[in-house]
Amino acid sequence: MPKQGTTIKRFDGGLNTKDSQRDIPDGFLQSATNIDVSSIGKVKLPGQFAAFSSDIVTSSSPDIIAGFGLFSFKTDEQIDGSNAAGEYFAMTNDEGVVTLGSTSVTGINLSADSLDMSGHGSGVKPVYYYANGGLRVADTVLSHQSSNAGSYVYLNRDSSDAPYGSAVDGYFATEKILDKPNVNSADEVEYNITGLDDADDGASDLGDPGSKKITVGVKANTIDGTNNVGDGLWAEGKYLVAVSYVYYDNQESLLTNIGSFNLSDGQSVLAQVAIGDGEFGSGDYKFIEGIRVYLKNYNDADSEHLLLLDVDFARGSRINFGDDFDAFIDKTTHVVTDDAQGTQTGTDASAYQIMNASFVSFSDSTGFDEEEEEITFQDAAYGYKTATVFNQRAFVGNVRYKDTDGNVKIMGDRIQYTPVRKYDTFPQSYYLEIGANDGDEIIKIIEFNDKLFVYKTKKLFVIDASSPNPGQYNLIGEFENRGIGNPNAVVKSDLGLVWANKDGLFGYFDGIATLSKAIDDDDWSSSINLAGVALGYIPKKNQIFINNNTSESSNPDGYIYDLNTSSFINIDDSSVMVAQATSNLIQFDDSLCVMNHNTGQLVKFNTNVATQVINMSTKEFDFDSPTQDKKIYSIYVTYKYGGGISLRYGLNGAAATTTTIDRQGTSSNALGTSSSFVTEKFTFESSTTAKSIQLNFTGTAANANFEIEDITIVYRTKPLK
Repeated sequence: MPKQGTTIKRFDGGLNTKDSQRDIPDGFLQSATNIDVSSIGKVKLPGQFAAFSSDIVTSSSPDIIAGFGLFSFKTDEQIDGSNAAGEYFAMTNDEGVVTLGSTSVTGINLSADSLDMSGHGSGVKPVYYYANGGLRVADTVLSHQSSNAGSYVYLNRDSSDAPYGSAVDGYFATEKILDKPNVNSADEVEYNITGLDDADDGASDLGDPGSKKITVGVKANTIDGTNNVGDGLWAEGKYLVAVSYVYYDNQESLLTNIGSFNLSDGQSVLAQVAIGDGEFGSGDYKFIEGIRVYLKNYNDADSEHLLLLDVDFARGSRINFGDDFDAFIDKTTHVVTDDAQGTQTGTDASAYQIMNASFVSFSDSTGFDEEEEEITFQDAAYGYKTATVFNQRAFVGNVRYKDTDGNVKIMGDRIQYTPVRKYDTFPQSYYLEIGANDGDEIIKIIEFNDKLFVYKTKKLFVIDASSPNPGQYNLIGEFENRGIGNPNAVVKSDLGLVWANKDGLFGYFDGIATLSKAIDDDDWSSSINLAGVALGYIPKKNQIFINNNTSESSNPDGYIYDLNTSSFINIDDSSVMVAQATSNLIQFDDSLCVMNHNTGQLVKFNTNVATQVINMSTKEFDFDSPTQDKKIYSIYVTYKYGGGISLRYGLNGAAATTTTIDRQGTSSNALGTSSSFVTEKFTFESSTTAKSIQLNFTGTAANANFEIEDITIVYRTKPLK
């Protein structure tokens, strides 16, 4: 029989450990470590993690928890006076101290404010979300009850408005937000019912609050001939006065009752607020942007608190949300609200005379009921394990929070969510129960394509969240054995979500697809650490990076899955991975990034090819006649920059890693160093007869531009006897 040749031109199937090495389909490889097969007809070298051009090191001892610590966000606003708008990453160490960095600066201290969730010792595992100029951080370890959640929030005031005392422009840290006014405090709010005028100077205002920050003045007014604008339309009876703080993003606190007064038939209500100069310019007070005053008819059991006065510290005051703001009267030591168009004269001339109750209730203003027992997670008793932002709401899952009975509990099935564009406000009644009482807990919530994906350890729940009303969300899928073991085990790609568990690698595109069909089940389950596996997305290559265990510091390994070719390769710390325990993976600077746990260095995956330690084995070729012997004459390899790579083979199922074959004209099995493509012949030392043969390429590529284009095996089939 004449000589024959089998040429291998396709490698893009990638790694296949599922099938018999003789029965692997063409285009697949039996081993594929630290190579790139994403280009049809080529074997190349992949990229690797490398330092930024300006080295980014946050700390020589970052003390992050493996698999946690990092987050990235983009802002249109400057961070502070010296750090411009742009893209930043956040790093939280195991004691809960948060710092920011960019490609040009690390360890940013935000206007001398710091965000520190410590208080319990160490072991913080942070979770982040970013919305509308604010970065929110919490500790996922719910047993850390002394660990506060916190925020970095952008504040901008063009002028030194009297209640603030100074202009600001930048990000500031807070661990206390949405607290309601405290009338028992020595420095917050007092209530004046005796009269609105200042008895000391006769001026027509409440006067300097003194040791307090705010004085609220409310009283009944009998309309006389001088101020006869008609009878008041209030119902006769006792009225309760309550106040709320308004924080950034128009987020309103719960109410604090501060006093009461009586109204007779036909009377009007006079209202005024005095605010001390500079009282809201420092500490957590600077996040407060105003105060609202409400009245409630004590005699009407069904009545709600109705808006009386809306006070904005920068713009002034008004009695209805549709009105323009009236500017404050500046009294040097304080400011007071002023009804410039009002009907009052005399000592109460600047007070608002309000003839009838408002149509705007507290619930109308806030979107939640005044009877809510809790509306924020920024309390040491509360926390959550996962968060996402979608449809102008924030969603947090697996919470330590007050249940519907007001008891603080860990609720692993619960998702709390915010009203629209109020990203720190989590009313107790705003929740979803996912797979209630199923013995499982939420690990991760993530949004993609108008759907909320809720991963528990065992199940995946898919929710149609396209409606702006959470009450109309619909559960459209519930999938057994498609959960995850930790929040880093799922990543968003341009095509859809990809995640890993002990059963394989999966993707949600038009539906759920199993992506790891070519990987042996035992190989996969033994390599993937449920608690430590982490996925990242390489956007320039459309690839999924899989770190099998972020806690592994001696010999980390993993996979790269190519979404274009649906192929796997193995990767290890000899060249591609970071040879140390690492943080979670993030997108930053248009790259996949990770932090070295040991050095605190932030590195990015450079998609440009780099020298690698490779190991590539073909399938076992029996030339479609597994029972017949073949005389194998030679191997032809078309390649370039082969220096450092050796060719070996195995016969009849033997390992292809020990027996060498020499390149013609040499006594070595090493590939040559030609910088252009060459086709070179490799010959056996003696006559080689076998039923099958497998080839292996291994070694350290001496040049990053190493490529194999094709391989040809020359043989003759022996006749059957």
